[in-house]
Amino acid sequence: MSDGNSDNGSEVIKVRSRFASLAKRPGGMSIDDAVAAAEEAIQEKAAEYPAWLNADLTGLLAELDIAGAATRPEIRKAAIGRSYERACRIRDLGSTFEFFLVTDVADQLCELLLRMVRADRIDLDQTRLFLGSLQLVGSAQYRGVRPSQAGGLVEGLQKIVNRYPRAVAEPDEG
Repeated sequence: MSDGNSDNGSEVIKVRSRFASLAKRPGGMSIDDAVAAAEEAIQEKAAEYPAWLNADLTGLLAELDIAGAATRPEIRKAAIGRSYERACRIRDLGSTFEFFLVTDVADQLCELLLRMVRADRIDLDQTRLFLGSLQLVGSAQYRGVRPSQAGGLVEGLQKIVNRYPRAVAEPDEG
């Protein structure tokens, strides 16, 4: 459904989604109740997070081992791709369960993996440092701790990432 032309000459198109239709129907729950229910569900699942993290770290290590042992570039690249996907999942779930340092370290690992692929240099020892760091910051004592409160605990990892060329051009690099 079109809303006509906007001031700059472009056309605004409104899309009716299933969610929008459901949200507008009578009954259901208020937004405040829905948010409270979601927060409660997250708290109930929070106890399972350490086991999820350990399973993802085990899988990540296995993929990195495959990448390290690969003699064919396409196998190495595919294994690094799967490693990257797992690192992204770890990053994305960390903050959901208030493991902010997990999100920070996993984000740095994601960047490291991208840069290693770009440089075509896979260093398993360096990636294992990140896995060890993720195990550490995934422990209960670090739940709720933000990077600014960690006293430099994970700042050295960025130096490892910086040893590789940037994975994407910075906006001012053209």
